[in-house]
Amino acid sequence: CDDATKTCQNKCVEVGWLESNGSQYIDTEIVLTTGTTPKLEMYISDVNPTNKELFCTENYPYWRINVEPNSTMYTHYAGISRVITFDATQPMLISATNILTINGVELCNYGTPVYSSNRKIWLLRGNHNENIEAKIYYFKLYDNGSLVRDFIPVLSPENSEYAGKPCMFDKVSKKLFCGVGTFDYGPKQTTSS
Repeated sequence: CDDATKTCQNKCVEVGWLESNGSQYIDTEIVLTTGTTPKLEMYISDVNPTNKELFCTENYPYWRINVEPNSTMYTHYAGISRVITFDATQPMLISATNILTINGVELCNYGTPVYSSNRKIWLLRGNHNENIEAKIYYFKLYDNGSLVRDFIPVLSPENSEYAGKPCMFDKVSKKLFCGVGTFDYGPKQTTSS
């Protein structure tokens, strides 16, 4: 972990990604502010397009991206739905507000509806309690312009309640989010100079 995350430094081991095989998800514990335009950023790869969500408002499809088997995504934000095409074989840098971009390309614009849900945001889980298969490298969630979750994948400290379990460490709250189920994980890539 970096120097800004002193709680995790020398205790957690940062890894490259967490992988859900369809039985894991993370509750961000965040209910976004009504009347604002929230934003999220995530980097994912190896998505198994099985009609399940990358993220969703808790038990309700108010804000979500649903990955379908036929190289399409069904997106939903503030009562507005869109269907877009994508390539699930490629890693995806997703940025979502009222405008959805993937790998820097704007794919849909929902206009200017304001957010009005009182439900938490789930990561790698849908509103029908189904979890997607994918690797996640990081996740950021903004509420009313402020960063409220900044997840990086780590192995929790051996002497913690999670005892070496793969988790997301939130650099904002300095808390571990280990979610439901046990994630697979992979090493952090290093670059040589």
